Amino acid sequence: MIGLSVSYCIADIGNDIVGLDQVEKIIGGTQCRNPGDWESVITRYRRKYWKEHPDQCEAALRKLLKAGKIFQSSLTDHRIPLVMNSGTGHWVSAESEIKWIPG
Repeated sequence: MIGLSVSYCIADIGNDIVGLDQVEKIIGGTQCRNPGDWESVITRYRRKYWKEHPDQCEAALRKLLKAGKIFQSSLTDHRIPLVMNSGTGHWVSAESEIKWIPG
């Protein structure tokens, strides 16, 4: 599976909706250029998106970061996956299913 949102997809993993082993990669709209940026995102997301299982969510994100499975297309390709009203939710099975917007 390919995730289209770091916040929502990691929440799905932390809430046992999606298994970590099912994730090919997550393409997010984050713009983290260094470890400090990631720490800020984690702090925010723990309070806003990962309230139910913040420790599990943070651990999942850190594992995916270490594995090189988090991609920030807004930094590399200047585009982000469309999540709202895309018809695909925030998971797809192939990159060809992704609708992109400038980012």
